[in-house]
Amino acid sequence: MDNTNIFEKVDTSIKENPNYKKMIASLKCYLSGKSISSFIIDRPLSGAQKDYQYEYKTGFMILVPGLKLLFSTIEEIDTEEFKNFRLDFLDDINSLSDKYKHKEILGRTRSWQALTDKIDISKLTSKADPWQKYSLNNTNKRKAELLITLLTGSVNDPHNIKVEAPRDLLDAIKHRITLFDADQTRFIYNDLSKKVLSIQGLAGTGKTELLLHKLYDIYAHQDTANTRVVFTCFNKILANEMKNRIPAFFDFMKVDEQIQWGKRLWVMRSWGSLANPEEGIYSHICYKYNLPFKRYSNGIKFDELCTEAISMLEKIPNLEPCFDYTLIDEGQDFDDSFFRLCSLVTSKQVIIASDIFQNIFDKRSSQTSNPDFTLNKVYRTDPKTFMFAQLFGFGVEEPVGVNWLEDNTWRTCGYSFDVKGTEYTFTREPLTRFEDIGNCNETPLILRGADDKKSTIEHVVSIIQEIIDQNPRVEPDDIGIVFLSGSKQDYEQINRLAIEINKKYDWLCQKGYETKSRESNRLFISNRNNVKGLEFPFVICVINEKIEQDYIARDSIYMALTRSFITSYLVYSPDNQQLMSQYDNLYNQIIKTGKATVSKPKITISETDISNQTNKTQQQVADSVFKDLHITDSAKKGRLSKVISVLAGKSTDYAAIRSIVEKNKDF
Repeated sequence: MDNTNIFEKVDTSIKENPNYKKMIASLKCYLSGKSISSFIIDRPLSGAQKDYQYEYKTGFMILVPGLKLLFSTIEEIDTEEFKNFRLDFLDDINSLSDKYKHKEILGRTRSWQALTDKIDISKLTSKADPWQKYSLNNTNKRKAELLITLLTGSVNDPHNIKVEAPRDLLDAIKHRITLFDADQTRFIYNDLSKKVLSIQGLAGTGKTELLLHKLYDIYAHQDTANTRVVFTCFNKILANEMKNRIPAFFDFMKVDEQIQWGKRLWVMRSWGSLANPEEGIYSHICYKYNLPFKRYSNGIKFDELCTEAISMLEKIPNLEPCFDYTLIDEGQDFDDSFFRLCSLVTSKQVIIASDIFQNIFDKRSSQTSNPDFTLNKVYRTDPKTFMFAQLFGFGVEEPVGVNWLEDNTWRTCGYSFDVKGTEYTFTREPLTRFEDIGNCNETPLILRGADDKKSTIEHVVSIIQEIIDQNPRVEPDDIGIVFLSGSKQDYEQINRLAIEINKKYDWLCQKGYETKSRESNRLFISNRNNVKGLEFPFVICVINEKIEQDYIARDSIYMALTRSFITSYLVYSPDNQQLMSQYDNLYNQIIKTGKATVSKPKITISETDISNQTNKTQQQVADSVFKDLHITDSAKKGRLSKVISVLAGKSTDYAAIRSIVEKNKDF
C-alpha cells in the first residue's frame, strides 16, 4: 500500500502533469518531519461521489491541517472557469456544513471563506517554501480543520466540538477534532477488488472507527438498495457496544434510509447460540443453510467448527451467499478458518481489522499477518505508555525474553531505532494527539506496587482521588478499571471496590463482565476479557497474582494499558516487586526521554511452544498451565488432569485448558 502522508483523489491526467508533480515534491518537503497528513481532492469525499459533479475537470483542493484550504489547477489559474469551479466547490462545502449542522460553529460561507485561498502551482520553485504564508492562528486553524473533516468524510459531532482552544487535556479529549490521516483515508476510499481485504493496526490507531466509516460508505452509497452487510467480532461486549454505536453513527451521518436490521444489516458476535441464530455469525450460517449447530464448550475449538461448516457448505450445489459484505473487528482473535467461512457466504468482500499485538504470540492467521493496509500511528495512547506496554509484554528486561520482532517489523509498527551490536535504542514519532494542547502530560504511565500497609482497594481509591483532584471536571465514565489476574480474589475486590466508590463518591459502577455493555455516567470495572475495543481518558490496571512469562497475561497487560487517552496506572501485587524492579531503568528512560534502550534477548520463548500446541500432548500442555498458575500439589494436579480430560476432550489448546483449570482449581 501507499504509505506516504499525502492522500490523493484526483484524475490520472492531473497526477501526470509536470507542475502537479512539482507541487507534490514541494508539499512532501514541507510535511517532512511533521506528524500531519494532507489531502488532495477534486471533489468532496463525504457522501456519494455522484453528488458532486463539476464541469471544470482540471481543478482540485489541497488540504493541509494548519493551513488555509487551497484551490489550484493544472491550467491557468486566473480564468472564469476556475473561478466558477471554486464557487461550486464552496457551495458544496456550505451544503455539507448545513447537512452536518456545523453552521452554528462555522457560520455561513462568508464567515469562513477567508480560510480558503488559491495557489498557482506553475510558479512553485524548489528553493522557496510557498506553504508557510498560508498558516492560520489557533481559532482559525480549528475552523479550517473542521472544514477538512467535512470534505474528507471524517465528520465530527458538532455538539462535542468547540472553536476555542481546549483548557486542559481532559477538555481536549472531550472536544477533540478527529481528522483521519492519509493511511486511514486510503482504507476508506481506495477501492481494492480483493475478495478478502485486511487492515492491521496497533492499539489506538482507530481501526474500529474506520470500520464504522467503511460500513457507512457501503450501506449508504452502494448502487443497489439491497446490499447486505454484517459486522462481527469475537467479544460479546464489543458486539453489544457496536449495536448501540451503529444506529447513533448512522443518524449522525444523516443516512436517509432507516436501518433494516436482519435484512440489510446485522451486528453479531462470531459464535452465537442455538436459541437465537441472529446472535452469532456461525449460528446464523447454521440456521440459514440447515447445518448442525454446536454449542460452546471447553472441549470444542471454534476453528474446528468453522472447518466443519466449510466442508458441509462446499457440498451444497450453487451455494447462494447470505451476505454481500462482512466486516470483522479484532481479527487477531480468529483462525483462517473463520475468514474462509465468512468468505464462502459473502458475495463481494470480507474486510478484516486486526491488532496482531493484542495477541503477541498467536499468529494463527496468515491473513492478519500479511495485511493490505497497515496503521502504525497511535492516536489514543501516549507513545511512552505504548512503548513500555509493548516492551514489557515482550519481556525485554528478563533473562529469557517473551518475544522479539524482526527489524522490518519494528519499523512497520512505527518504531525508529539505532542498533549497536545487539543493543537497540527505540523511539516512536511524537504525535500531536490533541490539537492546541500537544502532549503535555509528563507522566502518562504510573506504576504502583501494592504493599502490606495499603490494600489494593485503598490503592485504587487513592488513584481515583488523584484523578479527581487533578481533573475537577472528571466524570465516572472517564475512568476504566481492569483486573487482569482472572482470579477469585479479583472478583471479591471488584465487589468491594464498587461499594467503596459508591459510598465515597456517590458514583454508580458497572461490571463489564456482567452487563456485557458500556453505560454512560457509570465507572466501568471489568476483568481482562471485556475491555477490547473500549477506551477511557484514565485506565487503572490491577494485577493480584504473580506475572509469569505467560502470553495471556502479557497480552492482557499490553491491551489494558493501551486503553487510555491520558494516563494509565498499573497496580501490581507485592510478589511482582522483583520483576517490576527489573524494568525501573527502562521505565524511567522512556518517561524522561521518550527513548528505550534494550538488548535483543539471547533466548525468547518459542512461538511453537505457545501457539502450536498440536505438537504437545494434553498432559504436557496441562503441566505448562499448572506451572504458570503455581499449582504444585501433586494430588490437586492429578484431579485437575482428570477434569481436563473430561471437559476438554482431545483438545491441546493452551487457552482452553487454562480456562478449565482456572474455573476448577478452587473446588
